[in-house]
Amino acid sequence: MEKARLLKRVNSYFISNTLTKVFSFCLVILYAFYISPDNFGDYEYVQSLINIVVPFSFLSIWEAILKFGLDEKVNKQKVIGTSAIFTLGMAVILTIVCITYFCFNNSGILIPTFVTLTFVIDGIRIMWQHYLKILNKYDVYVKSSVIGNVVSIASVVIMVVCFRLQLVALFVSSLLGTITSICIIEFKEHILAYIKKNNIDLSMLNNMIKYSMPLVIAAILTWGITGLSKFVIQNYISDEANGIYSFAHKFTIIITFISTILGAAIAEEMLTFSKDKFNKEFANVTNKLTNGYITLGIIAMPLIMIVYKIIEKTKYYESKKYVPLLILYFIFLTLVNHISIVFKKYSKNKYSLLATLIGVVVTIMVMFLSIRRVGVLGVVLAQFSGALTMLITSLIFARKYVKVRINNVKTVLLLLAYILFSTATLMVNWYLSIALFLFTIFVFKDNILDIFKEYKGRKNEESI
Repeated sequence: MEKARLLKRVNSYFISNTLTKVFSFCLVILYAFYISPDNFGDYEYVQSLINIVVPFSFLSIWEAILKFGLDEKVNKQKVIGTSAIFTLGMAVILTIVCITYFCFNNSGILIPTFVTLTFVIDGIRIMWQHYLKILNKYDVYVKSSVIGNVVSIASVVIMVVCFRLQLVALFVSSLLGTITSICIIEFKEHILAYIKKNNIDLSMLNNMIKYSMPLVIAAILTWGITGLSKFVIQNYISDEANGIYSFAHKFTIIITFISTILGAAIAEEMLTFSKDKFNKEFANVTNKLTNGYITLGIIAMPLIMIVYKIIEKTKYYESKKYVPLLILYFIFLTLVNHISIVFKKYSKNKYSLLATLIGVVVTIMVMFLSIRRVGVLGVVLAQFSGALTMLITSLIFARKYVKVRINNVKTVLLLLAYILFSTATLMVNWYLSIALFLFTIFVFKDNILDIFKEYKGRKNEESI
């Protein structure tokens, strides 16, 4: 992997995500004291629907943008112009569909307006950010992400703390942040200027849609593991229960923070590799990421329990029992996303689709068998089971094309350590959690650093 280019991508994602995740983590405490579980549950319910509505409405064409836009033989201007006009057209159609739906259901005006804008604007944001990636404008990516999130966080704090708004504050702050990011990108890179007759290629659009269509189905099926949980809890238990579950879900930020930084940068770079180089490096990278992510989970658990001590007198406190399985569930999903690079590289997205389908079937079966017996915990167990199934099947399919074998002994030992430390942190007092947190950092710091050293320690190599 070309060192300078990869480090530039990693650094860009690191800067843009560090502030975002730190502030988001702090907001968790704010939500606990100022947002009621039912309002928080309603908001998170809509956010979960984004993961199915947006990929379906825009046909996940951002995946094709990376595939075609990173190919040096393809005209980037045509990729941007063609996909941008398609995006705006689909945004108009999505708006009409949402308005029609809400009108027929007599859903009022305010909240349906927020929901419609959230769907449409979030889809445009995803597209505009992907354009920055193929244009190699990571400085703009950082600025737009950081400023957008600062606007979102500042506005939610003001509206919640000063004006005591709840659901409206969550929607408005999110929209303000997203719109700010899009405006910065447009002001800097003039994406709309690419929409001109010479840059519209219907044949290219057809090829892009063909490439991304299997990923649309995969995204919808993935929602069966990630978003279905909130749908089921919201509709079969209560919005308050969904809010409490969603609160626990927020702590997966700790995993997604690192996985977003490394995962996106690695995926973009490895898609440019020759197949020989790709096959040579994939297994090594996979093992380092696997052990690094599990170690991160071990270190995170004591820290999370310290936060729960702070909010001990709120309704959200009961959600702490869901955290260990949710962290592990997100680690598995992160590894599934990493392995999917193989299918993208070899244009075999059908295997991503099949692995996801199997995972969804397992998730649904476990969910409806256990939800009546153990409630929300049954949903968490279902998610864990589905993600583990996806990981195993993805590995099996990936071995058709690359030699990938997770270091079983070390990984099993780390998983056992995770179970031990998770159990311990759930049972001990907060000051012992601090001691455990410091202890885990000391013992496992090398595993975390290892996933970064892979890209920084090679001075005489062009690739990993």
